[in-house]
Amino acid sequence: MSFKLTMLAIAAGTNFCLGVFVLFKNRRILVNKLFALFAGFVTFWVLFVLLTESASTPVIALFWDRMTFATTSLLPVSCLIFVSVFPLKRALTVTRDIKIFTAIGFVFFFLSFTPFIIQNVSLEPWGVKDHCGPAISLFAIYFLACMFWAIVGRLYMQSYRTRGVERLQIQYLAMGITVSTVIGVMTNLLIPMFFKSSYFAGFGPSFSIIMIGFIAHTIVRYKLLQIHLVLKKGFVYSLSIVIAAGSFIFLLLYSQRILEDFLGFSSLLSSAIIALVIAIAFQPLRLYIQGIFDRYLYRESYSYHSTLLEISRSLASILNLDQISHYIYNIIYNTMHPDRVYLYLLGAQVDWMQLVLAHSAMETNASPPDRLSVGSRLITYIASKKDIVLREELMRLSSERGIESVIAEMHRLEIDVVVPIMLEGRLTAALMLGPKLSGDIYSIEDMGLLVTMANQAAVAINNAQLYEEVRRVRDYNESILANMESGVITVDKQCMVMLFNHAAARIFLLDKNTSVGQHISDISPILTDKVMDALESGNTCSNLEVALPQEGESLPLMISTTILKGIRDDIEGVILVFSDLSRIKELEEERNQAERLAYVGGLAAGLAHEIKNPLVSIKTFAQLLPDKFDDQEFREVFSQLVVKEIERIDLLISQLLGFARSTQAEMMPMNIKDPLDEMLLLLSNRLQERLIETKKHYPPGSVLVFADGGKMKQLFLNMFINAIEAMPDGGSLNIDIAPNDRDGDKWFRIMIANTGGKIPPELKQKVFMPFYSTKPGGTGLGLSICQKIIHEHGGTISLTDEDITRFYIDLPAFKIPSIGIEA
Repeated sequence: MSFKLTMLAIAAGTNFCLGVFVLFKNRRILVNKLFALFAGFVTFWVLFVLLTESASTPVIALFWDRMTFATTSLLPVSCLIFVSVFPLKRALTVTRDIKIFTAIGFVFFFLSFTPFIIQNVSLEPWGVKDHCGPAISLFAIYFLACMFWAIVGRLYMQSYRTRGVERLQIQYLAMGITVSTVIGVMTNLLIPMFFKSSYFAGFGPSFSIIMIGFIAHTIVRYKLLQIHLVLKKGFVYSLSIVIAAGSFIFLLLYSQRILEDFLGFSSLLSSAIIALVIAIAFQPLRLYIQGIFDRYLYRESYSYHSTLLEISRSLASILNLDQISHYIYNIIYNTMHPDRVYLYLLGAQVDWMQLVLAHSAMETNASPPDRLSVGSRLITYIASKKDIVLREELMRLSSERGIESVIAEMHRLEIDVVVPIMLEGRLTAALMLGPKLSGDIYSIEDMGLLVTMANQAAVAINNAQLYEEVRRVRDYNESILANMESGVITVDKQCMVMLFNHAAARIFLLDKNTSVGQHISDISPILTDKVMDALESGNTCSNLEVALPQEGESLPLMISTTILKGIRDDIEGVILVFSDLSRIKELEEERNQAERLAYVGGLAAGLAHEIKNPLVSIKTFAQLLPDKFDDQEFREVFSQLVVKEIERIDLLISQLLGFARSTQAEMMPMNIKDPLDEMLLLLSNRLQERLIETKKHYPPGSVLVFADGGKMKQLFLNMFINAIEAMPDGGSLNIDIAPNDRDGDKWFRIMIANTGGKIPPELKQKVFMPFYSTKPGGTGLGLSICQKIIHEHGGTISLTDEDITRFYIDLPAFKIPSIGIEA
């Protein structure tokens, strides 16, 4: 068989195998079916040319030649129909151009069997010569127009509306068809038509192998027609050995002749030199050839294992979310070179995924959304699939329910790959990649790298979020401590200062940074006592007032201590919280001063009022005395009235002096029952006259208090007289004594109640005011004196009138110093 026929046979077989391979790889996809149809027409065209060139008689050659033109009539229509659905249209739309070219194609199909296209053929030594008919020019115009419209009007125009891998698929397919079509038209149509020679007609179909090469390259590199051709490493290894071995066989055949004939070496020496060259150069040549195939088939521009090791080592040491996202981008871009990388992270609002990384290697007007709903089809799909999602693979599964919406969302985002980042089975983040800048597919190594990176990134993102949460809480706590007006000091079990805020530094006039790490005794002896008391005995204090010596003065502080406990409830240290009371003390002093001034003003007004009344009476009689001096009765009344009013003024002044003068109290332990009983005995007649019943409820034994007996008698005398005067029509006088605890100390509460009229609520706050009285002729100093006596003894007096009028007198119990117990 001649070289021409061999090439035609190879071209026919290659086209047929390619068409069958594409059809059976994806028989459900329409574009694969139409490509198989197009490849079939090319196969029959090449086959009929082969049969024409191998015909033994002109009659047989004419038959196969007309079959060739009949097949060629429909070949451009099959190409137009194929490119109309390329790359992945789901249905064929029969447009006007397809109808017109199909009708014309069938016209020429039938004309191909008549002399209008080929009149006759003749057998020449170099092959078959065509004698064209009158319609050959129209046939050429139709063929060129249809192929031009298919390649330029359809494929190239469609490439401007696509991007990434789809554009590269279209461009490579268009180049393959264009080159093969141009050469075939030149050899089998134009040259025979214009030059009346069919010498090159037998070679033209052989150039369809160029189209096969472009298509095969696009299938391998860019998954043309949704076919991922996986070539194993063993095949590449074997192919590199075959090529290297063939090269050395060629060297062995021709170099030995050169060494012996032209250089004069002996056969033994020539063989030794060639063997040495082969031994030295075979392995490097094999590796070089294998590297070429690896770079073409797999594009391994990065070390897979080294990159994985670098990812594991680096991500484990990064605790900043921004640094993690930028590191992920750098790794992906330096290894795979995608045109864009997005990273969405599940934020505090679990209904949304927030965009934290968006890098694009090319100028684009499109920008990704700032957030994606976790309920979107894409996020829901990757969360359920928990694996890498490729848009091209989804297109193969487009018949499945809901996949179309996922593909549409990926198309809107202009991404080809989505990598879910899972943590404990829950979607934490989504890494999205656009197509590669080179147009290459994402290889198996790329997928493995992305899966490993996603696993490492999930742990790194979780660590970064936990670290950020801890840092945020720490900063928040430090901000609170820094802005607190109260000082805070924390010490450990060894009494070493662990925390010392700004307020503490201001109060103690110390440096915050140098105070941390010091012993608490270096800060203040007062604090040392409180800390040791808490650590050793567990006793804490609350709102304890102390005086801090500071620059010759004392600074009033209020201190509270709390035991700091660990996870196992063991003591870890002590927390001291203290406040500067100097400003509060100043405000209290100002308030007390204002109260004293108001008190003095009220006292002066009451005193003036009480003295003015008798003076008015004396003045009136003094003015009438000259006129009625001779009136004996007037003089007697005048003398009695003046003496009475003067005695009244004297009594008022005596009570006032007793109220204002601070006499030296004779404090001693005493049974408080004694002055109570003495005053009741003293007033027993008045109680009987008013029909007042006395009820006493005393605890057994002595009720010891530290008090002045005389002042206690004065206190109870005033209280009982007020009670008697409040019950003019009789009633009940109740006296109760009961123990009472206050802040851990023992007190006694004395209740004096009467069943007289209730005090109106608006007058309750005035009963202890001097010169305030609701009784006719009363001075209003009785209860004020009682309150003063109680305060001198460190006690309190209060009034309630829920059902009857009750006065409560609280006095501290006497504490026996020698044995440290209370009576």
